[in-house]
Amino acid sequence: MPGSSRAPAGTVQHRHPTRRCWRCGFLPDEGVHPVPCPRCGNEAAAPPLKSLPGFTVGLRAPLRGFWFVVRNPRLWSWIVVPVLLNIALLAMFITIGISYLDVISPEIDGPWWAWVDWARTAINAVTPYLVGMLVVLASLLATVLFAGLVNAPFYDLLSEKTENVYFGIDDPGRPWRLFVPDMIRSLLAAVTLLVRQVTILSILFVLSFTAIGAPIFVAAGMFFTGLAMVDITLGRKLYTGSQRAEWGRVHWDLVLGLGVMVNFLPFIAPLGIVGATLTYLDHPDKR
Repeated sequence: MPGSSRAPAGTVQHRHPTRRCWRCGFLPDEGVHPVPCPRCGNEAAAPPLKSLPGFTVGLRAPLRGFWFVVRNPRLWSWIVVPVLLNIALLAMFITIGISYLDVISPEIDGPWWAWVDWARTAINAVTPYLVGMLVVLASLLATVLFAGLVNAPFYDLLSEKTENVYFGIDDPGRPWRLFVPDMIRSLLAAVTLLVRQVTILSILFVLSFTAIGAPIFVAAGMFFTGLAMVDITLGRKLYTGSQRAEWGRVHWDLVLGLGVMVNFLPFIAPLGIVGATLTYLDHPDKR
């Protein structure tokens, strides 16, 4: 590969092109990345890719985002509105799910043989609570998925502001001539991801009523939640849909860890966006 160098023994060579800055992911129009980087001023050569404890890094990302915002209070103004919208979405989905609880709760008709009919009665008594738990999990997941669509413009700006603060760059603001195209780009990226997630998770939700399908549905929900977090930064860096999917597939453990906390606390998704942005900036893989 042009511009690449042989890595020391025992390390994994970079596979991403030199046209993208490995530190901030800046992609120049001319196709060849200048040194120093005009975005972050980076002059150092990219370090070789190493095996990172991805799940741990992803799991800590929302907490890292929280402390980063605490140390940089100016970012709070970009978080308040998405948090309020996420709380409203969660309340709406849980209310809808509870209103249909009797409809989606299966009831086993009987009677069975007298000596096992007690089991049917016990199952019917427990089923509404189990279905209720699935409804809550589905509501949490739906909140994250649709919040990504509703809050796409806010998340895009929040990721950009986070990067500016991280590199100590004066915020130049976003001209109106770029605001609308950027908003459309972020919305299209959110819609594309949402369609893919809803398609897969709808099938897994039906299968979740089986003993085997339930943990698969939960794990897939966490993965897609984490992917939605990091997808904001990747989309802002002009990664194509296939490139974003590839990045998530290669670093699946990091993405899964990122989605664990946000999946169960969807209103903290903005902190997940901050943490995912910082994680991407620190990660050497800018393929």
